[in-house]
Amino acid sequence: MANGNNSPRSDAELLRALGEGDETAAQELYERYARPVAKAVLKVLSPQRCNHQQEVIDDVWLTMLGEKKILAANPKYLPAYLITAARNRSFNHHRDVHKNLPTLPEAEPVDIQTSLEVSELIDLLLKSLSPVEVQIVARRMEGFSNREIADELGLKEGKVKAIYGRVIGKFKKLASNKSGR
Repeated sequence: MANGNNSPRSDAELLRALGEGDETAAQELYERYARPVAKAVLKVLSPQRCNHQQEVIDDVWLTMLGEKKILAANPKYLPAYLITAARNRSFNHHRDVHKNLPTLPEAEPVDIQTSLEVSELIDLLLKSLSPVEVQIVARRMEGFSNREIADELGLKEGKVKAIYGRVIGKFKKLASNKSGR
């Protein structure tokens, strides 16, 4: 909250400050995203089966710090980056611990053009959503369950599920229109 007016700094401001060596920016980002990152890790590495969750969580944050310049150029992707990194690190840890388990085939290299097209679709989708739909999508990306979202927004769980389904339908429609199907 170091921007002079006591309002929270945006992810973009925090990432920029982090790149300039502001350690409080790292702390603010950690406080903002610690819960969703931990939830993403715990979904894969339950405490009953594994006691290395904190190592994985720390690895996610260290990786993010190493990517701060790239993330500063695209701050709107920070929440998705952190959740995806948390899940991937968790699966990697699980695979490394249980080497005798079958592994997934190697992923194909990412096509930058396709990635940009998907980003454009997501931007179009977000512009078409109501504020409640945006809140629900954001919470889902952060790892919250329908029940948790419903409680937070004062809605019924079924309503949250229906709204999220409608958003997915909008995305599919946008994607099919974009691809000409």
